[in-house]
Amino acid sequence: MTIKNKAGLITLATGLIFLATFQYFIYPQQIGLDASYLWANNWFFSQGIETGKDYYFTYGPLGFIQFPMPMGHHILISAVFIYLYRLCFIASALYLMSVFKESKTIGQWIFNLLFLTYICYLIDLYHLFLFLFVSVILLHYKTHQVRWLGLLSLLLAIALLIRLSLGVIGFLFVFSYALYGLFLQKKGILFWCFPITFCCLMLIWFILYGHLEGLMPYFQSFIPFSSGNSSIMSKNPANNWFFLIAFLGFMLALLLHSKNRDFYFLYWICALPFYAYFKHSIVREDHIVALMYPLVLFTFYLFILIKTIDWRQVALVCLSFYALLSFINATPYAFPYYHLYNNIHNGFHSFYRFIFHYAELEQQIKQQSEHNLVPAILTPELRQKIGNDTIDFYPWELAFIEANQFNWRFRPVLQMYISYLPIFDQLNLAHFKSKKAPHYVLWDNLKIGLDDRDLLNDEPLTFGFILNQYQIVFQNRKYTLFERVKTPQLLATHYDKKQKVDWQEWIKVPYPALKPEQILSAQVFIERTGLQKLKKTVYKEAEVYLHCQYNTGEFKRVRLVVDHLANGIWINPVFDTLFRPNPNKKVVKIGFSFAKDDFFKAPFELQWVRRDYKRTLFSSHDIPIK
Repeated sequence: MTIKNKAGLITLATGLIFLATFQYFIYPQQIGLDASYLWANNWFFSQGIETGKDYYFTYGPLGFIQFPMPMGHHILISAVFIYLYRLCFIASALYLMSVFKESKTIGQWIFNLLFLTYICYLIDLYHLFLFLFVSVILLHYKTHQVRWLGLLSLLLAIALLIRLSLGVIGFLFVFSYALYGLFLQKKGILFWCFPITFCCLMLIWFILYGHLEGLMPYFQSFIPFSSGNSSIMSKNPANNWFFLIAFLGFMLALLLHSKNRDFYFLYWICALPFYAYFKHSIVREDHIVALMYPLVLFTFYLFILIKTIDWRQVALVCLSFYALLSFINATPYAFPYYHLYNNIHNGFHSFYRFIFHYAELEQQIKQQSEHNLVPAILTPELRQKIGNDTIDFYPWELAFIEANQFNWRFRPVLQMYISYLPIFDQLNLAHFKSKKAPHYVLWDNLKIGLDDRDLLNDEPLTFGFILNQYQIVFQNRKYTLFERVKTPQLLATHYDKKQKVDWQEWIKVPYPALKPEQILSAQVFIERTGLQKLKKTVYKEAEVYLHCQYNTGEFKRVRLVVDHLANGIWINPVFDTLFRPNPNKKVVKIGFSFAKDDFFKAPFELQWVRRDYKRTLFSSHDIPIK
């Protein structure tokens, strides 16, 4: 077959698979934690607000591309990126099949084409990038054409600008390939991908913002975000590690059984990225089902590399799938098998609708957004009270902005649950101390702390400043509205002498007769051992708890943000519901515990802190709008 004929067949097949699996990616605005930051990604881009300078998050300036909403031309911009990458993936996979065509039967070709079509139904933009990284690396590995290195650098740059975790996984793919070239081929040319990537990054960033001020802070934020994510964001259900070990055993057996050098290369470039993907998925485990994507990716390229089908290889692949599915199903987050087929649809019809009825489709999404936001519409009295003054929202719901057309004055770290390190708390504190501080803060009282955390401990420095510079001007069961005041409300802060305490020890709480205008907190100075730091880095950290005993005889357990403990944890007064104190209930003893698989130093120090204010801060009753 001539080169011209092969290119024509690849182009034709690419177009057919693209159309057959076509789907549009448009998302209405919704209420919720995840929905709030997805909306914020779109809003920030539309307003020209710069990540790394004005705000900090794990999504980059192009983060809206993954979840575009009907805002400006976001849907069309996203469509250009997504469909271009889908075409590139399909074409590169087909070209890869033609490059590794030795000894392949018609049955293998048909199987690989059907597998490719199924993957196009299955994957979203995030996982599309992972498949593309492997395709392009394999193409350069086989052809040694420089153009594939250029494409790889551009892919890595855009991945980093969409989402930090995606960029890091892409970096590990490229880094693994560069190491292979350096040590096995004695060629360091592959490392040129990184300066080329950085040049692409700077160029795109400069086009977006006209300067590079936020570029390095954006990348530097990955370390604290990753560190905190491995600690306070972790979930630790019981896992059946036997299945995971069995999965690794089957994968190792597949490697040892194969004598193909290309197999070894595929294992090499996938090892580090798949470990990073595993660590990201295992931290919370509510996305543990996503571990199937790397296995599907690996299997797809494995079958492209296979010259002749060996039933033992097929058996080991099937056993690997079975073992990984068993591991997932042993967690509380069983694999949703309907995901295997529920996205299969008529792509030709979707393409026709997107091209010829786009305006109607966009209007439907806008109407759906308006319908979704109805529960976030506040009362006319409350909207009138706030008016056009600046406002921010706690702990994380941002649907109020669009629903009520508020003048949002956002803080650098947008949502309270992700301010899990002092550096983030300090950024928000500096914001509230500056002239950029909002006039109002609206607190959604119905939101409770994530993973048994107490919201009052998530941003101790910032929340302490809000209590000092804001006062409650409206309160009901659902909302509390704070308004900024000119005069600080804090009179004095009293620090008791530090005391040594130990784990699993009850500690008597001082100041039994705390006044309504006083608050008692405890600064706790807990240190991780070196082994614990290593465990948190390579895997994750389990829960650390505060145990409270009340004068009523009740007990409560609260998960703690370890890195915030030195800045204080809330003790008294006790709230029945948020900001509604119960005068007949108080904490009389506290204690601390951690999981048996973790390693913290003992004993540690604790210091009681009592703050006296000019006024009573909280009310047990509703506060009407004045």
